[in-house]
Amino acid sequence: MNDFPTTQPNLPDKGYNFRLNISSLLIRMILFIGFIGWIYVKFVQFGNYLRNPSDESSSRSNFKESELASFRMNKFRVALRDLGTTMAKSDIIIQNGDSISKVLFNLDGEVRDTGDRLDDFNHQSVKFFWTVSSEMQAITRAVKEEKSGPLDLLSDKTANFIIRRLNVLDGQISPFQNTLTAVIAAIQKIEDSISNTQGYLIDGEREAQKTLEKHWKGNIADYTERKRAESEIVQVRFTLQILKEIAPNLFDFESFLKDYRRKIQELSMEIKGVPKKLTAEDTKYLKNAVTDLENQYATFSSAIKKLGSKPIESYYIEDEMNSKNRDCTEFRALLKFSNAYLKTIKIWSSEMVNAIAFIYTDGTSKIYGLPNDRNPYIFDWHYNEKIKHINIRIGAVLFAIQFETDQGRVSDWVGGNKGNTYVVYSSSPSIGIHGSFSRQICSIGIIAN
Repeated sequence: MNDFPTTQPNLPDKGYNFRLNISSLLIRMILFIGFIGWIYVKFVQFGNYLRNPSDESSSRSNFKESELASFRMNKFRVALRDLGTTMAKSDIIIQNGDSISKVLFNLDGEVRDTGDRLDDFNHQSVKFFWTVSSEMQAITRAVKEEKSGPLDLLSDKTANFIIRRLNVLDGQISPFQNTLTAVIAAIQKIEDSISNTQGYLIDGEREAQKTLEKHWKGNIADYTERKRAESEIVQVRFTLQILKEIAPNLFDFESFLKDYRRKIQELSMEIKGVPKKLTAEDTKYLKNAVTDLENQYATFSSAIKKLGSKPIESYYIEDEMNSKNRDCTEFRALLKFSNAYLKTIKIWSSEMVNAIAFIYTDGTSKIYGLPNDRNPYIFDWHYNEKIKHINIRIGAVLFAIQFETDQGRVSDWVGGNKGNTYVVYSSSPSIGIHGSFSRQICSIGIIAN
């Protein structure tokens, strides 16, 4: 017969407080394990990795099959390094080219370092999670082998064994926290560099735009230089798009890591507060916790989520980075503003209307869309001439366009044969056109007086 009390109200205050303390610890550990499980569902490809991760043959096979963070971030680095090389020898973006090249290669180095740190974070997370699972299973086995009554205190041998297992787990926390801190610092460094790099790229975009305007106005008749300028400005804009899309994901990932670090700090505090005597009642939650862990193993099949979006997956200009009916920006082009009048309309086309340029008598110009490498269709505009109506073929984008003026002049059909045909009328004298564009013209309309 046991000499220990068998009902909770008769326990000494010290024993009762201890029981509350250890119960709280175990509940927190269960929640923490669930949190780690969520981390791996979201960030790690773990496969059927049920063996000790220190087994090199096992880990080598698993990591070979997964896409590591550094590999995914290398896709981001392709765009940075390629544009950096282009800017270093550019004769288009002259004033800002060297500065852009330097900040891009600096950012490239930081992205490389962060990818390495993320890989280390991935590997350390696997080991840490395995340790949590292993130690808790050992504790569960020790409690089962004791075969004590539900409220009996465990033997000193079993209690000390469990304390040692918790100490092992405690010893894993500090180095893992250091890994987390290093990743957070690296991500914060990238965030600062992205903000700085965007400013340089915007300056370079403006410089390239000015060079292109000289070509569009016909002041420079060098097709090779124009094509090179168009290619460079697309690279600049594409890299800007990447930076804009990756920045929010970096901030989200940083917040996630900080929350992860806080959870580990809470676990560390709980482990250090464990008393030196345990009961079977205090450890009853372990069985459910381990069962939950085993169920979560089956879901560890997704790779580390890429920090950026679609542009990181597809670098080349011909990709679908800006799909035909997506991300269109509104524009307005007047026939007259201040003392300047519309002089010429230039239209670049393929199977669709790629770009329209409006050139004015004072030498200024506006370009909407992305010109291709074909010679544009040129339609000269007469002084004080108005738009009577615009014939269009349109679908997801503007496929073809034809202007008719109030002076009886009609432009050629420019563009492809797809889409439905419509006539855009103006109920009163026109003062310009409006529409939307991205890499091509999305829509068109007439601005009436």
